[in-house]
Amino acid sequence: MKPARFCPPQAPSRRMAGFWRVRRMAGFWRVRRMAVFWAARRMAALWFALAVFGPHAMAADAADVPADCPLRGAGNGEVKITAERAIARRDGAASLQGNVQIERGGDKVRADRVVHNPDTQRVRAQGNVMYSNCGAPDPVWFMSANELTLDIAEGSGLAKDVWLHVAGVPVFYLPRYRVSRERKSGLLTPKIGRSSDSGEEFALPLYLNLAPNHDAVLTPHYYSERGVQLNAKYRYLYPNDRGVLKAAWLDDDEYDGERHFISFNHRAGFGDYFSLDANWQQVSDKEYLQDLPGGFDIFSESYLRSALDSAWSWRGWQFRFLTEKLQRADDSAPRNRRPYEKRPAFSVARHFSPPGSRLNFHLHSGVTQFAHKYELIGGESFARGNRFHNRAAVNWAYHRAGFHFTPALALNHTQYKIHRGATLKRTLPAYSLRTGLVFGKNLSAGRYRHTIEPELFYLNIPRRSQDDIPLFDTDEAEFRFSRLFDENRFNGLDRIGDADRLTLALTSRLLHRKSGREALRLSLGRAFYFRDRRVHLAAGGRSDDSHSGMAGEFALNLNDKLRLASSLVWDTGGDARSRHTTSLSLRARRGRGPVANLFHRYRESDFEQAGASFGLPLGERWDLFASASRDLRGDAGLHTFGGVEYRSCCWSLRLAAQRRLKDVDNPGGAISGGDLDYDTFVGFQFSIRGLGDIGDSIADLLEQRVPGYGAR
Repeated sequence: MKPARFCPPQAPSRRMAGFWRVRRMAGFWRVRRMAVFWAARRMAALWFALAVFGPHAMAADAADVPADCPLRGAGNGEVKITAERAIARRDGAASLQGNVQIERGGDKVRADRVVHNPDTQRVRAQGNVMYSNCGAPDPVWFMSANELTLDIAEGSGLAKDVWLHVAGVPVFYLPRYRVSRERKSGLLTPKIGRSSDSGEEFALPLYLNLAPNHDAVLTPHYYSERGVQLNAKYRYLYPNDRGVLKAAWLDDDEYDGERHFISFNHRAGFGDYFSLDANWQQVSDKEYLQDLPGGFDIFSESYLRSALDSAWSWRGWQFRFLTEKLQRADDSAPRNRRPYEKRPAFSVARHFSPPGSRLNFHLHSGVTQFAHKYELIGGESFARGNRFHNRAAVNWAYHRAGFHFTPALALNHTQYKIHRGATLKRTLPAYSLRTGLVFGKNLSAGRYRHTIEPELFYLNIPRRSQDDIPLFDTDEAEFRFSRLFDENRFNGLDRIGDADRLTLALTSRLLHRKSGREALRLSLGRAFYFRDRRVHLAAGGRSDDSHSGMAGEFALNLNDKLRLASSLVWDTGGDARSRHTTSLSLRARRGRGPVANLFHRYRESDFEQAGASFGLPLGERWDLFASASRDLRGDAGLHTFGGVEYRSCCWSLRLAAQRRLKDVDNPGGAISGGDLDYDTFVGFQFSIRGLGDIGDSIADLLEQRVPGYGAR
């Protein structure tokens, strides 16, 4: 007899929302059918590691499962179960027999028979078991097994005699394959590539699930030109802290010696009161990061930093303790430019405002001990010593709609105790006043509001001779628009610049009226000096320009897809050279549309660089991506990167190659006139949906080289 078919409503009645209702209504023939479908639904849910669905009432004149009536579970999509016959017993056991098919989205499971045992809480699929999450009618890949057992209580499963089929061809066999909701130890997908410096590469990671909050990855990495590198990564996680330990060791045939890399990072935090960041990095030699960058990964650090940094807050006070050590990790970095190490630094700060007052007070006090690895290089000596710095500041902030007025007063006192030297002291006050107006008008179109914002900033700091103070952590700050409103033109505390200047600035914005989001901003400004500046990094320096260069910023952000940003300085005075940085990014509005990025950087007498990147869809399944940058003054390429990607519903393939500037053999470090050393890498990444990747990881580099590509 042909079965009658009844599909349940999209939103079942609350009365039938739980299995306990079925138990109360036991004895009715229709409810017995409900138990059959409840069991089938439970098996489907466990199969896809989903939550148990509630049952829906379905009725039929026979025990056949309707072939075109999907079962729906709230919040988990749609599950469809078909079989030639469904059998239920009064003890709760149930089975589906004959060409059983369970589907949810693109996930598909097939078997000759599926049995649910309520006593052992196990679901067993037997005979021609197949699984795939490829949504195509004929899956490009699938896994086959003779038997699959799922343990409901433990949330795990075991498959026997498993084959991985790709394009209908069995390519990989496992006698046992365990699946679980929990992490399990086992092999991860391999990585394959080729580098001009290291030759062919092959890595096979082994994952170790040590505990719920501990795991590790051991990876032997084979280089045909260097040997076998052993890599280890250990992670731990606790409620208030977490950490990562990385280590690598290689007996390098090319380098003719043993090489290693160690990195440890620990972070801890206890609410808003205490935080700790411990970081330790070490390499065996200065060429390690250039020779073994890990495939596509790029290291640009000249120095590896190891530090212990902790902060503590208590009743409005902020305490900080820092100690750090540096290791030279780039052979091209000159030794005499090596930064000082802080061993240690301690500071305390407090911000407060009296209730009902516009006054804001800031107190800061700190002591730092500076050390340098070298005492003398090429006749240049490196002093060691302690620096004590104290600062007290107060400002009165008056803000009204369309107007702001903030006078400020600060006092800086610094004392130096030089090792085997004199004690130096410096006390400097600073007076400033910042004020501005905001004129606004709604445009006739009604979507935008236009503002014009003129600002004035006056700063006065008396002149104090500071030529005898060592330069521990101070250099000249790069001049740009935002620096027009800074109190000190130096980065660091070893120099506090003398000043008697007035800054004039004008900013115009275009704002979205509904959201207040900035669509367009144009800013221009210039500082005018009323006396010469005598405080410089080098002794005897002097600047006598009457004004600074003109500094400006431009930003265009009409929507989330088109962004243009530019920062520039021109018509310079003696303390600022012409420079600009401009970047343009374009994103498609939806889907796999094109992505494009352009940039140009220029600094007078230093460098001029330009670059471009794009991601372009070619039809429905193909993507082309590329990126390149070049030093225009040195007439040399910095990097060239490109590749192609194919995507289907079940798998994807990426092929990519990169040529990057690895090292410059030039005493001055300049590209022009130097002996350039390039490294070439070629790799691929084959991804099977639901299983993982085979090959080298290209996704991270794609997002770095072609910003916005992965977010399309």
